[in-house]
Amino acid sequence: MRGPGYILLDANLKKDLKFGETQSLSIRVDSSNVLDYCNYLNVNTGWSNACTLGVVALQNGYPRRFQIWLTYKFQAAEGAQPKFLVTA
Repeated sequence: MRGPGYILLDANLKKDLKFGETQSLSIRVDSSNVLDYCNYLNVNTGWSNACTLGVVALQNGYPRRFQIWLTYKFQAAEGAQPKFLVTA
């Protein structure tokens, strides 16, 4: 017996924005199972229970998920002195 097919589509998008020469913002969106497709396990082929023979009873995989990442990067200008001092 052949089981049902398995479809899974993951995607991500990323955009970098620069503000001058020393600052940047990175926006990233990650997504899993974009199509929100329900994948099923294989057909039951066990002969122990005739009621479940040939039945697809369980699903596999996970629901759609999204993650959003924001990263802000900055760098001190050359020759600039730090305004704080940490000593041990």
